Amino acid sequence: MMTKIAVILPTYIPKEYIVKCFDSLDSQSLSNSEYCVYIGLNGPRDDNETFVKSCLGKFSFNYKYFYLSTAGVSHTRNALIEESKEDYIVFLDDDDEITSNYLENLLSVSTPTTMGIANVMNFIGERNNISENYIGKSFKKLASKGSSLFVYRKYFSSPCAKMLHRKMIGNARFDTKLARGEDGLFMATISNNIDYIAKCSSDTIYYVNYRQNSASRKKVDRRNESKKLIYLVKKYTSMLFFKGYNSAFIATRILATLNHLKKLY
Repeated sequence: MMTKIAVILPTYIPKEYIVKCFDSLDSQSLSNSEYCVYIGLNGPRDDNETFVKSCLGKFSFNYKYFYLSTAGVSHTRNALIEESKEDYIVFLDDDDEITSNYLENLLSVSTPTTMGIANVMNFIGERNNISENYIGKSFKKLASKGSSLFVYRKYFSSPCAKMLHRKMIGNARFDTKLARGEDGLFMATISNNIDYIAKCSSDTIYYVNYRQNSASRKKVDRRNESKKLIYLVKKYTSMLFFKGYNSAFIATRILATLNHLKKLY
């Protein structure tokens, strides 16, 4: 059976939580012959590589491991996109988890022009300690299928909790100049290749490990953050002049970025 799905999984300095992430991948209802996990270590090699490989030895899913000397989640994702060959791509963070029906259900609603989306929930410590996620909060309100980027806009803030066809991604890649905001920019960049968005069943869940010390929740330097937000505004604004982009949707990205900039002062 031909492998259909590439799971893109970057890791920097992995901790024990990656074992639970791997376990959720190993528990998929979809045959493991239909997906391959692309793992990219981009932090200090030393004991981290030994740790990752020892963890992988406990599971049976297909994987390809890479060590990348250049740090950064965007660089790693880009490299793994290049290495992968499968038609469909899903992104997974090394401290997050997915339900056993995740890949199978996303595959059932995704096409080369339809982006499948899953429910999203937060958890702290253990997966039974769950809370609402701001993206998942909108899930139950959305129609089972639609084409309005504006209505489904929250699902364009992150590449996770969805399945993308390689044709949607095309030559687009994550902007390595950014440490924040790169996810939303990437999704906005490929939005002109997405005709429809389709929901899975509500029990198809991407679980976000809400860790206070994770990279996305660390304090930032206000000056550097301002420069990056201004850079983002310019990137989004340039899309308004390219044919195929939904101007109303891109405007929401610009306004959201300006709002973040305003909160810094």
